[in-house]
Amino acid sequence: MSLSFIAFTYLNLWWVSLFLCWPFCVEAKPEGEKNENALDYTSAPKVIYWKKMLVLTSVVSAVITAFIAVIIHFVK
Repeated sequence: MSLSFIAFTYLNLWWVSLFLCWPFCVEAKPEGEKNENALDYTSAPKVIYWKKMLVLTSVVSAVITAFIAVIIHFVK
């Protein structure tokens, strides 16, 4: 497995993992909470934990990439 193939696989998995990890890294607003200003959307999350999301996404992508590399190595 070449280095460029590993990098390409990791980057593609990173984007997929980003959307996979998104629900675990946000805190929803409680129902009935009033908006503080007129531009605050009710469906927007209350807090987004960016560091947690980036770390979790990177770890998940690395694990899946390593798993794919091992499978390709042993199948050849």
